[in-house]
Amino acid sequence: RVRDAITAPLRAKFHTHQTDRGSRTCIHVVGPNFSEEPAGCSQEQAVDMLSQAYQAVLAEFAASRLSCLRMPPLSGGLFAGRFREEMPRLTWLALQLGFGR
Repeated sequence: RVRDAITAPLRAKFHTHQTDRGSRTCIHVVGPNFSEEPAGCSQEQAVDMLSQAYQAVLAEFAASRLSCLRMPPLSGGLFAGRFREEMPRLTWLALQLGFGR
């Protein structure tokens, strides 16, 4: 179950569920909530946390054997906090690190 697998932020879980239109697949992930992070959280720390969340998604995707992944930016909305304006750059850096983990 997704709830059993995601017990903290930065974790992800692949899930297939049945609908009236057939099966649907989704990777659930909880990104870091920068609106609740201490004011002293640096951009480097933010990128590190984001990269852990992206790596978790990428690992679940690789294990799924699916051929297509569509993924919105993590923590880019309400969770962006004071990093809202910098999220495109932080996302790019975090994805690069996530692929390398």
